Amino acid sequence: LQVKLGEAYLTLLTLPWGTQLKLGFMRNRFGLLNEVHQHDLPQPDRPNVLVNFFGEEGLVESGMELTWVPPLPFYLELLGGVFDGDNDVAFGRGDLRNPMWTGRVRTFFELGDYDALQLGASVTTGQTSDRLQNTIFGLDAKYKHTPEGWRHALLTAGGEALWGWRKNRVTS
Repeated sequence: LQVKLGEAYLTLLTLPWGTQLKLGFMRNRFGLLNEVHQHDLPQPDRPNVLVNFFGEEGLVESGMELTWVPPLPFYLELLGGVFDGDNDVAFGRGDLRNPMWTGRVRTFFELGDYDALQLGASVTTGQTSDRLQNTIFGLDAKYKHTPEGWRHALLTAGGEALWGWRKNRVTS
């Protein structure tokens, strides 16, 4: 029998300047689906693109995330994080002296009374176990249609695209 910790974190909701801080061992808020546990996904399996970039468990790290929603006439969320980079598929250093950095920007638009669109962009960068730089960018979008009088969306459609730039050592 093997027991593994899924997440353990503390969230400080009311910090100065409208910021929030999340500290501990957590699923990083990279894209739409990385922060969702396997049993809560809207489909049976984690998408292959996320598995190929981050492994079966996704990007789960120890560290902290700072979030800020500036006082604007529209919703905009800005997020930055510092983590140990322990993910053996994407990074593998597992060391806060050479941290993995994350960033995310997300916005939300209501498209009339029944439709909404969320757009986001994410980035993470850190060192691999070979001490080489790895940077991953992501774009995501989610659309929801909720007919009048419905409590839940009738239609939800979303997608993510990821790109990676990884240095490799070439020997002959």
